[in-house]
Amino acid sequence: KSDELIWQMGPIQLDAAGSVDLVQVEGANKTVLKAERVVWQRKEEIIQAIGNARVQQSGGESSTDIRAQRLTWQQKEQVLQAIGQVVVVGQNPAVRLTTERAASRQKEQLLTSAVPTLMERYDCSGGSCVVSDRARGNSVEARLAEQVIYLRGNANVTLADPAIRADSELMRWFVKDQRLIADRPVTVVNQQDGVVLQGNYGDVNMKTQVANLVGNVRGRSQQNQSRMRAQRLVWAMKEEQVQLVGNVFYQQASPPLTSTGARAAAAIKDGQFVLISGPGQRARTTFVTEETQGGESKSEPQPSPTPGATPAIVPLPPPRPGDLPNVPRRQLLGG
Repeated sequence: KSDELIWQMGPIQLDAAGSVDLVQVEGANKTVLKAERVVWQRKEEIIQAIGNARVQQSGGESSTDIRAQRLTWQQKEQVLQAIGQVVVVGQNPAVRLTTERAASRQKEQLLTSAVPTLMERYDCSGGSCVVSDRARGNSVEARLAEQVIYLRGNANVTLADPAIRADSELMRWFVKDQRLIADRPVTVVNQQDGVVLQGNYGDVNMKTQVANLVGNVRGRSQQNQSRMRAQRLVWAMKEEQVQLVGNVFYQQASPPLTSTGARAAAAIKDGQFVLISGPGQRARTTFVTEETQGGESKSEPQPSPTPGATPAIVPLPPPRPGDLPNVPRRQLLGG
């Protein structure tokens, strides 16, 4: 329906202006398009919607509501292009995407954007929907049926529980499984405890609140101005503990302490640190006194503290090669 209808017979085209509504049903898929002006090129099966354009698509278990200044709907391919102040609201999962350009492929239940994009996930369990997590990237691909979001280029994800932020050039966000995987160097920040961790790649499991970082791992904590390095790190966020494996180096400023070894465990919150030696290797721990710091005297390195002489810390199980999920990598947009 429309307030004004213009039929052009040259190219077979329908031009409708005013408050225009157009409905298309194909099998289980339904599309409702609204705009101030709609141009329908019948031969090419292309519909142009201009001015406060909106399209609602439903089919299967998911639905999307797309708003933009201009929409192009390719009927045969069931591909929708959105340009200008684009807002996409999806159900199952409940997400909202904000960008300047986006494309929706209804058959594949695929939503993509090749320009900087903000995506927000909503928690609607309490009767009202509130933003629980936010993700950004220079390009985004959301597979609605699989509930997987791919982020590329200046990508970051901010989570509410646990309260952390992850930054990388390439990340996969498994919304249903509450898992975040970085296939490139990643930085993970706990915004409550001031803990910053970096690794060549990593995995954050929001359900168990455990993070795994692998390769050239580095970390620092504001609690006691500590720094650490290792080949692998397992971070149990609920217990506020980390376990480090492989060429471990640990240093803290208060109280002054430096430790090295094959394996170590540390409690981040209270700044305590326990070093665990690997088979056939010794751990070396150096305590620095105030006099040593001032240059007045030197102390010999002391043996590492025994577990019975320190507050109890429950060690995490040693990481195994299969700890990281075996999720196949894929080529993303522009890759």
